[in-house]
Amino acid sequence: AFLDYTKTPAVTSQYRAIEHMDYVATEPSDGFRASLELNLKDKHTNVTVGSALGSKMPFEAKSVDGIIVAQAFHWMATVDTLEEAYRVLTPYSPLVLIWNTYDYSYDWLRQIDDQVLSKAYSPGVPRQQTGQWEDCFKTTVGGTLFSMVHKWQGNYKQVGDEDMIVGRVMSTSVIVEKSPEEKAHVEDIVR
Repeated sequence: AFLDYTKTPAVTSQYRAIEHMDYVATEPSDGFRASLELNLKDKHTNVTVGSALGSKMPFEAKSVDGIIVAQAFHWMATVDTLEEAYRVLTPYSPLVLIWNTYDYSYDWLRQIDDQVLSKAYSPGVPRQQTGQWEDCFKTTVGGTLFSMVHKWQGNYKQVGDEDMIVGRVMSTSVIVEKSPEEKAHVEDIVR
């Protein structure tokens, strides 16, 4: 079995190897899980979608061949999560963390972050860009369980129109949770 914790159904649906394994996609949020089910049901019949937390995975010890956490590890970056991942993973299996991030060398993307996204994260709300998600790996327990931490950054140019960019910003979890009025204001700023 391969376990996926994701906030982005678009990421999961792109895994090419998904058809060749037992694949479990999990999401604790009802809304994101419904979106995940909708995006996967017709594309991948071998995928099971369920609810789980990083610190409480519904699997037997040493029964999972790999874990992918896409767009989400910063929400569950704790020693408890690492201990649970280690418990369910078969020996030498990977824990893979993936994020799509903006290329802030483009001024207009930096402006969107400064004017919208950074302001949407209140103090204490986890965000991948802060790098605080790495702290759990730096603990004695985290460093012992996952000693081979490697970082790799690839470039993927996403081309789209204004609606695609607005949709990308509006799908950010801290924006999704806003009131309709706040969302309309965010959309006005981005446009």
